[in-house]
Amino acid sequence: MSKYLVGFVILLALLYSPLKQYITIMGAFRSVPEPPVGSSNCRLVTYPGLAACEDVSFYKDGLFIASCHPTRFQFVAQSNNTNGNLFLLDLKTPGAPEVHPFKVENQNEENSFHPHGMSLYEKDDSLYIFVINHANLSYNVIDIFLVSDLSTYTLKHIRRIADPLIRTPNDLVAVGIDKFYVTNDHYFPATSQLLQIAEMFSTAPISDAVYCDGDKCQVAAKNLASPNGINTNHDQSVVYLAETLTGKVRFYDRNPETGDLYETGAIELDNLLDNIEVDRVTGELFVAAHPLGLKTFAHLANPESRSPVRIIKVSNNTKADLFLGVKYMSQDVIFNDGVQFGGVATGTYDPHGKHLVLGAIFDQGLLVCNN
Repeated sequence: MSKYLVGFVILLALLYSPLKQYITIMGAFRSVPEPPVGSSNCRLVTYPGLAACEDVSFYKDGLFIASCHPTRFQFVAQSNNTNGNLFLLDLKTPGAPEVHPFKVENQNEENSFHPHGMSLYEKDDSLYIFVINHANLSYNVIDIFLVSDLSTYTLKHIRRIADPLIRTPNDLVAVGIDKFYVTNDHYFPATSQLLQIAEMFSTAPISDAVYCDGDKCQVAAKNLASPNGINTNHDQSVVYLAETLTGKVRFYDRNPETGDLYETGAIELDNLLDNIEVDRVTGELFVAAHPLGLKTFAHLANPESRSPVRIIKVSNNTKADLFLGVKYMSQDVIFNDGVQFGGVATGTYDPHGKHLVLGAIFDQGLLVCNN
């Protein structure tokens, strides 16, 4: 056997595992189920400006808050700098759902507001909204708002946090009035698009999640391949992090004094993963996934191209293989072709009203499903 053939065999052996993982996560041999899962009782809620609502969070009593940026596609293409907004979705009233845009009482209208990931934090009967703001392609900040009057949909801007470690923020979770974790979905900034593309297709684990305590920021979790959604359990002792390019949800114990994270396990969902929402009653995770990667990339290049939708529920394992060390199990809640509403980035659940609300990367409105 020639040395070239030996070298080729060794190269194939080295590439086999990562290539297999990449093909699996991209869904190369996956198809949308027929009939689709959990899609028969859904309705689209629309309102002017209610579009590209990539993050949606359940608040309480049938109320949801959405972070929307209707010109996100044009903003990324640097052809439109129109601001986005936050919206309140009210599903508790009889009849048609109500949508109300928030207004900021002390925000300069000239301030750039391009919202992305969002997190709600409640303390002493006050509600704070933390929002990732891509003020421009090279300057990213975390804006913190206080809901000063929910009945008039009024916010008060109380703080803006910027730090060199917050490079390419995608999602965040608040753990205090000015404390939060934020994921950087790329190591390289948006101004280095070719390097971002190379990072994505190489699945290099070179990015991180950052903890900020109000005074400083520090890396809390590193060696991650495109970390995306992040959330916590009810008492904020555990952090959940979705890693897009490995298809894993990682679990971390959290030190509340230092913010340090200690990985305790993971579940492989074998999809391109997006945001994580948590059932307030059961603690189950609702993970948004992009099951057919090539169609997702086509959707990112052209929003008119349809991208299938998948929401996966993750819970503690109660099956027989628990005794083999399998801690978690998963099941599809929604899995469809995305023709009605595609490119879904978030699925958040109201355990009392039994509403599952979906927000998308580009599509108009919010999809409300009664499960």
